[in-house]
Amino acid sequence: MDMETSWRFLRSVCLLSFVLGSFSVYQTLCLVDAQEDAIVTLQVDASNVTRRPIPETLFGIFFEEINHAGAGGLWAELVSNRGFEAGGQIIPSNIWPWSIIGDESSIYVVTDRSSCFERNKIALRMEVLCDSNSCPTGGVGVYNPGYWGMNIEKGKKYKVVFYVRSTGDIDVSVSFTSSNGSSTLASENTIALASDVSSWTKMEMLLEANGTDNGARLQFTTTKKGSIWFDQVSAIPMDTYKGHGFRNDLFQMMVDLKPRFIRFPGGCFVEGDWLGNAFRWKETVGAWEERPGHYGDVWKYWTDDALGHFEFFQLAEDLGASPIWVFNNGISHNDQVETKNVMPFVQEAIDGIEFARGDSNSTWGSVRAAMGHPEPFELKYVAVGNEDCFKSFYRGNYLEFYDAIKKAYPDIKIISNCDASSKPLDHPADYFDYHIYTLARDLFSKSHDFDNTPRNGPKAFVSEYAVSKTDAKNGNLLAALGEAAFLLGLEKNSGIVGMVSYAPLFVNTNDRRWIPDAIVFNSSHLYGTPSYWVQQFFTESSGATLLNSTLNGDTSSVEASAISFQTNGKDYIQIKAVNFGEQSVNLKVAVTGLIAKFYGSKKKILTSANVMDENSFSNPKMIVPQESLLEMTEEEELMFVLPPHSFSSFDLLKESENVLKMPKSDSYKKTSTMSKMAPLIALFTGLCGFKKNARPLGTIETMNQSSPRETKEREQTRNDFQNKETDDLWNKESDDRDTNAFNDDSSEADSELPLPPGRKGTIRGTYSCNNMVLRRSLSTKKKLSASLTIQIPRSLSMVLKRDKEEDKSVRKKKLNANNSILVRPIILGERCRVLDAEPGDEDQSQRMAENRIYRPRSMSSISISRTNSNIDMNAIPVEVTSEEQKI
Repeated sequence: MDMETSWRFLRSVCLLSFVLGSFSVYQTLCLVDAQEDAIVTLQVDASNVTRRPIPETLFGIFFEEINHAGAGGLWAELVSNRGFEAGGQIIPSNIWPWSIIGDESSIYVVTDRSSCFERNKIALRMEVLCDSNSCPTGGVGVYNPGYWGMNIEKGKKYKVVFYVRSTGDIDVSVSFTSSNGSSTLASENTIALASDVSSWTKMEMLLEANGTDNGARLQFTTTKKGSIWFDQVSAIPMDTYKGHGFRNDLFQMMVDLKPRFIRFPGGCFVEGDWLGNAFRWKETVGAWEERPGHYGDVWKYWTDDALGHFEFFQLAEDLGASPIWVFNNGISHNDQVETKNVMPFVQEAIDGIEFARGDSNSTWGSVRAAMGHPEPFELKYVAVGNEDCFKSFYRGNYLEFYDAIKKAYPDIKIISNCDASSKPLDHPADYFDYHIYTLARDLFSKSHDFDNTPRNGPKAFVSEYAVSKTDAKNGNLLAALGEAAFLLGLEKNSGIVGMVSYAPLFVNTNDRRWIPDAIVFNSSHLYGTPSYWVQQFFTESSGATLLNSTLNGDTSSVEASAISFQTNGKDYIQIKAVNFGEQSVNLKVAVTGLIAKFYGSKKKILTSANVMDENSFSNPKMIVPQESLLEMTEEEELMFVLPPHSFSSFDLLKESENVLKMPKSDSYKKTSTMSKMAPLIALFTGLCGFKKNARPLGTIETMNQSSPRETKEREQTRNDFQNKETDDLWNKESDDRDTNAFNDDSSEADSELPLPPGRKGTIRGTYSCNNMVLRRSLSTKKKLSASLTIQIPRSLSMVLKRDKEEDKSVRKKKLNANNSILVRPIILGERCRVLDAEPGDEDQSQRMAENRIYRPRSMSSISISRTNSNIDMNAIPVEVTSEEQKI
């Protein structure tokens, strides 16, 4: 047998072996396909026929005085129990949290009823028994630690106000000190003659801190013997929002939710356990010194009511949100007023509306004007009580309120406590209140609760919703996902659901009366729970357009919606989807009724390694949305990967054009059996000796055979047309938890046919073929190593040699979070060049020549995955960024 015949026989054997092996592998791959991530289809109708507007007021916030949300929280007052009223009206009373500086031999402190303010008569009397010769160093006196420590910051100014009187001359030091009083952060002396302070006198001073302490206290000390009375002590930062008294960082957390309404002041806080302790708005207006304050017997703490009726309306105005006032209807948790006796409560509600809306010449409008707001507030919604529908006198009382308010203010929308989601109301209302606290899976399933609610009755106000603490603990991802699905259902039912708000909004970590909550804080720090971040996904929903959408497939763990909105003159379609399950889901989105081009796109994903993960002060951003751009490419369908236990949104920027351009990136996935068989085909081509210049099976010739420089220029031109908002996202560090390349063994994409595995070498350095940047994901907890293995044709005389130690050292090299490397497999004949050398790499002979160029035959990109034999990155997650090296 001659050489040619032998060669033909060998090739025939190879071909037969390949066919038989391919059939077996193909069957295996088909079985793997069947076991892959489920595909769920979201059919979106973007035509004008089915789309409808979402209410302008759909998403808002609910503020209740609970968990010290206001006193010791949003309201920036630093002094707790500033009027000494918290201990009650029977004297001597408890002055907690005030404490005494000095012992019984040097000072005696007691309360009496000598205040000059008629509605809060308690004052503090301090008998100083020592003088400058016998008092301890630093003097004696009292101090107030605020609400678990005052946050005093270096360079900031604080306004201190107090009322004082004495029977003699006074020399009092007013100071901010450290928690134990050992160091002074700011101080000023108040010196006055007896004639100047013989009656109650108001003192004011501005203290500038020379140090920082978030557990500081305010103290009054003296070494002058005599009797001194103090009352109405206040200390407040000068940098509150617009000078209106709101703590800036907490206020900003509310602003970032873009609330369209704010419901206040409760909740159970409005009702009280007993009517005697219910919130009564008339006692919370006027000068702060004259407000009596009250004990909130539901949440078990005293509030000075500095955050009162006026301040709530001011808060709504500052937020740009519609105020929704909840008032008491004569019913508490334990007692109630009969309907025949409820008219005083009705008149109080009418007066409260006049305070907000009346002109400055009206009885209560003039009180508002005197407080600094002559123009009326825009009050359009009121709620009659809270969770009182089951009380025996509620319906009778409600009708008295309804008739009186509609007669005086026919435009005001009135909210009933009774639920009409499943059956009609038996009384008139513009909205009905709906509250739900339940387990995460149950809330997920309730996303369709309003699907069958009649559209011709009052609209639903879902004013309180949350996953209960049994599942949520202190606020975890599991709770957030259940809530996200529920909100998607409410968004899709916004034809009947008019307003939605989470509860509770705030919690001071030192007084967790209710958990979970959206925002956790102490005197100096804060963080949002995952439930807070879920709400940020809906900031564009209010006033947007709902697109009719239908989910098909296994939707037991998936919920999704589609809207269209405008911002900064740009039109977007937004897809939001929850994957409540433990496996990734492929979401295929089919848009009909729209001829458009998506020329810019971004994604946002909320997820974590463990569904029970929570944010904390030590790790406040463990679970926050990760934003990045979606790379655009021409395809016939949209396919997004929803990672396990995740909430995702995809914003597609529209341009009117008759081309539909779809996003493809690490979150886009298109499965191909041919690409799965690529390693097998590569083995076959190597063993059977195909010529080096033969067109590899599975490759696609392209007309556009651009060089890297030309590719970069083309990409830059495209990027120039993208709006600044989406461009800026390139510079953000993204966790990219949904990245399938390397994270998922089944991650594939259309790929070039790889070269025979035997024809490869390992090259260190930075390379560019398609301007793709890979970076180690910040979310990865493993310290993974990386080596770059590149296919190189033997005919180019570039088979590289490295001894095992050198290769091992390369594989052990670590990628730090800021070390981006350009990575691309070299395809047979492709045009690539070395961009730069790796620092410390002196083996110049083992890299491609600096200017040597190889002409491309195909510009198709290769998928980077563990199953691809071209590159071994040891499963390091990657993200695509805009960091491109210059050629």
